[in-house]
Amino acid sequence: MSLSKVTLYVEDDQTTIQASWPLTAKVDLDSLRKEDGIPEYVDLEYFPVRRSIVVFWAAMNAAKLHELYPDVYPRKVSNEPIRFLLFGGGAVKLHCRSSNGKSAPFYRELKDLDLMVPKKQVDKAKTLLLGLGEAFGSQFVHFLTRYDKRYNGLRAGRRFRYHVIDDILEQGPAVGVLDLFADSIDLRHKIDCRQDFERPQENPFTISLGNIILSKCQYILDAPAELGDKMKAEGQSYRILNYEGYDPSRVIIGMELKDMKDVSSVLYDHEIGSGAEKIDVASMVEALRKDEKLRLTVRLNLENLLRNGHVLTSHRAGDEVTNSVRKKLEVALREIPPVEKKFKKPWWEEAVETPTVS
Repeated sequence: MSLSKVTLYVEDDQTTIQASWPLTAKVDLDSLRKEDGIPEYVDLEYFPVRRSIVVFWAAMNAAKLHELYPDVYPRKVSNEPIRFLLFGGGAVKLHCRSSNGKSAPFYRELKDLDLMVPKKQVDKAKTLLLGLGEAFGSQFVHFLTRYDKRYNGLRAGRRFRYHVIDDILEQGPAVGVLDLFADSIDLRHKIDCRQDFERPQENPFTISLGNIILSKCQYILDAPAELGDKMKAEGQSYRILNYEGYDPSRVIIGMELKDMKDVSSVLYDHEIGSGAEKIDVASMVEALRKDEKLRLTVRLNLENLLRNGHVLTSHRAGDEVTNSVRKKLEVALREIPPVEKKFKKPWWEEAVETPTVS
């Protein structure tokens, strides 16, 4: 196999990486999927999902990568498996049949992956990720631009950014971003996921179902009231949260449709309870009692989803499906205590990188 220099342009940063061209895969993904234990219903159409299968296999076999690929990993990467956990849409794909396949009620396209790792394994995770392209094929390359290195150095060991290949198009590779968090999801609110790493039998590849829901429902921002009028005119009024007493010149905006679909998919495909593949509402409530600001945001988003179930019906989910989701939403909201304190200004972290509404 011949190697050539492939130049990738990322934002204002030009990076040259060593890779075979055209981009290749040196592994049988179906075989790795079976070894990983990834369900067969998981749709491999999306490149980020295929990439996750390689990451998980390498992470589980971290102790012998130096024996399997000595030219790539000259020293042992880790004495034990590296505990990468998915969150976001990739985690939903792994858990939920109802989000896989274009005819599924909560299907949506997946454009990237979000991963988490224990803080103590951050350096080992970096070594593993940066060698994947050479070991498993250039489709799975992970690399750092100059900007990434600066970004990572300023995040105090909490969040890291890598660049990856998110798709292969006719005109060449589509470059994307992999966000890697350590221990917790720290965005609009902080969601502590350390316990998820301690339950490999329940959560082999993702954070818990309850934390998946919390991580989706932590999305919130405010905007000028004029933008609210524009959203109503464009049929996006379902994203505007009802909260009395807030600054009347602003509107509060909640989850995007893709997140509403993901939360609904988790609720539809799983029962409420404790243990593997169950939504542990009791654990969610325990976490939310400790953080009333997160609790308020989560309640507002869940209430909004309950109020706007018709939006899901119009996007493929039938009445039977949405009724099932509604019943579980009602159970969760009965358990999550309301927040009595009233806020007139943002109660969430504003200085974070989250998508803007346009």
